[in-house]
Amino acid sequence: MSKPDTTSIDTLFLELSQFTQATTAKELALQSTIQELRAAIEPFAKAVLSSVGPIATSQLSFYDWNHLVKAYAKSVVKP
Repeated sequence: MSKPDTTSIDTLFLELSQFTQATTAKELALQSTIQELRAAIEPFAKAVLSSVGPIATSQLSFYDWNHLVKAYAKSVVKP
C-alpha cells in the first residue's frame, strides 16, 4: 500500500499555524504603548529604587515629567 500524499493538508496546517501566531495591529500598538510607558517610567523607578526615605525628585528633569505625562496621555483610551 502506498503512502498517502498529504502535501495539501500539510500546507493548510502550515498556513493555519502562521495565521494563529500572527500579531494583530492592535497587539502591535499595545506592545508599542507598553514600551513607551516603560521608557517613561524608568527614571522614576530608578529614583524610587535608589532612594531610602523621601524620593529625590530633584534627580528628575522636566523632560522626565513631560515624557511620562505624554506617554500616559497617549496610552489612555479616549471615549
